[in-house]
Amino acid sequence: MKKEDFVMEFKDSIETWAKLNQNELLNFRSYRWKNRTYDESARARNYLERRIELSRLSNFGGIDLATADAIFTWGFDKPFPLRDNNETVNATKEAFEFLDKCDCYRACRRLMQVYGIGVAGATKILGLSNQEKYCIYDSRVGKALEDLRKDGQKIIRCPPGRTIEGDFVPYEKWDVEWSKDYQKLIWTLEVIQGFLKENGHVLRIGDFEMALFMKGRRR
Repeated sequence: MKKEDFVMEFKDSIETWAKLNQNELLNFRSYRWKNRTYDESARARNYLERRIELSRLSNFGGIDLATADAIFTWGFDKPFPLRDNNETVNATKEAFEFLDKCDCYRACRRLMQVYGIGVAGATKILGLSNQEKYCIYDSRVGKALEDLRKDGQKIIRCPPGRTIEGDFVPYEKWDVEWSKDYQKLIWTLEVIQGFLKENGHVLRIGDFEMALFMKGRRR
């Protein structure tokens, strides 16, 4: 689906939902990661964003294994699944080439084709690279959006997580289907961003993700 077709079909439903959930969407400062304060949590994210930027400058547009390890240690308390530095640089370089063209679907899918990387891991790399435009997509974000629907159908599905069952997608289709929903998530948040900006609220896509993470955590 093209962006213009998605927006045409779902914009009214998204804006109605955003109006109903405006207070929670603006409450990104409630974000806590691993029981740290908002300032500590945001500082850690910003550090990784800067580290990705610097690594990309040194690695022809990709990130090195040490940077990927730092992201996965922050996110999952474990190292990046791919243990070869050159392969890590090449895989992330290809993913960022798509992301630089705003092709979130192919960027996410490229990383999910690496054994051991799910949608939450792929989008931690992509989302933290530019919190102005992109975000992380995990089970808590998906859970927060479960009542965002049109004609009774979810617009964004919920990926499975450690404590959240999520929506069923056949394993062999994970890279395709969850990458499609990541692209839909970014388009959805862009609609919300534009809607709230008209009401005087200027937030990054990453800010909405942090707010949704906390909303999903409470559900």
